[in-house]
Amino acid sequence: MLKKQSRSFTVIFFFAVFFTISAVVFVFIALKKHTEVTIEKDYINDIVQHNNFSNQVHTDSLWGSPRGIGIGFVWPEERKTPPEYRSQTEEIDLGDKKSLDPLLILTTSRKTTVLVSVILDYQQIPFEMDGQIGLLHEVNILPGGDFEIPIRIPITSPGVHDLIVVAFADPYNGSLDANFRSALDVDVVGRRAQIISSGKSKPAIQGLEVIEGEPVPGDVALGLGVSFAAKPKPGETTHPSERQLYVSSGKTSELYQFDIWASNLNGEMASEYALLVFKNFHQINVDDRNVLLINLNQNEEAIINAEIKLSEKPGIDQIQIVYVFDPYKSILHEEVRAAFVFNSPRLAIEVR
Repeated sequence: MLKKQSRSFTVIFFFAVFFTISAVVFVFIALKKHTEVTIEKDYINDIVQHNNFSNQVHTDSLWGSPRGIGIGFVWPEERKTPPEYRSQTEEIDLGDKKSLDPLLILTTSRKTTVLVSVILDYQQIPFEMDGQIGLLHEVNILPGGDFEIPIRIPITSPGVHDLIVVAFADPYNGSLDANFRSALDVDVVGRRAQIISSGKSKPAIQGLEVIEGEPVPGDVALGLGVSFAAKPKPGETTHPSERQLYVSSGKTSELYQFDIWASNLNGEMASEYALLVFKNFHQINVDDRNVLLINLNQNEEAIINAEIKLSEKPGIDQIQIVYVFDPYKSILHEEVRAAFVFNSPRLAIEVR
């Protein structure tokens, strides 16, 4: 009799656990479906789609096994030259030419969609890729080789120009999962270069206002480079490290307020930061400025109050900051703290 009761209890327990797990899995799938939103392409305008390429585009060279997405330049005449023997492309003297005409290199370890954009002197500009002109160029890159695409970037004024070419990865992923949004996976890659036009040695733009940093409070042990923080509630005095912002919501066409938090906590050295803010991969002004210049000594930070106008139709607005150190200093001569292009997490705002 005891054996029958024990067996019955085991069966009941098994089914209870099974249905509990099934319910959890069902809820997880439901939530996952809710958060995995695909953004319609027409929600992001000014996109040139490159579904077919000319015979000027090459995909047959392979110079290594990329771990993620890679981006770079190569001169057309050096595309078959091993990378270690190619001319440097960090400082380029154009002479009297009015455009920069390299091959853009894109590599990936898995199939990836990117939106490629050009920033010249900290302003996003249209440029030509494989014969088509646009602000954002959609490219589907595949693993297995260097994707080499001809680009033409207009350089129309004399002086020293800072150039950044960026590729925004996975642009149509509208996930509202905060864990996904806060992940450290690289979703922007960029390449910096300095262009010297007509032999002039002065920066093309000068005299921009610089925001000075302030010491990081002694009880703050977290620094995230450049990131977003929720706007504090009235009377709230919490630090941005306690208000990290990855997912939010708002109404169509309303002004959405938040903080931009730049921190050089435990930084290697004093640096000037140049911050560019993008909404749906289009550069936008913050406080009537297209670029935020911030000077941060070691263990200093800056908190900037910001607001943006949300889109006029429901969807997912994606907000992201691209930033570099030490604008208009020489990359070739190692005058910059780091020559890489950095980015904040990509904030997702559900517009209702």
